[in-house]
Amino acid sequence: MKPVLQRLAQSGIRSTVLRGTYAGRSPGGHAIFLDVETAAGIEPHLWANLRALSRFPALNMGDRVRFTADLDLYLKRDGSESVRILNCREAEVLP
Repeated sequence: MKPVLQRLAQSGIRSTVLRGTYAGRSPGGHAIFLDVETAAGIEPHLWANLRALSRFPALNMGDRVRFTADLDLYLKRDGSESVRILNCREAEVLP
């Protein structure tokens, strides 16, 4: 669950700027970001899928990254609501 992103999406926000620390890749190849700052607070972690990752510059462990992403509310298999990030763009490594 991503409560901070979920609050944003439920309030009608469909796109937001995110800032997080790149923490490598999951076993499935997804990019993992930690301490992700949003307009509504900090998400402890989130991941971006391989398609989104293809739009990022080359990343090294520990890089602080800023990017824009669309928020998409969806129902998980167990029926609970969650939010995912889509259409990641305007990614840049911060100094």
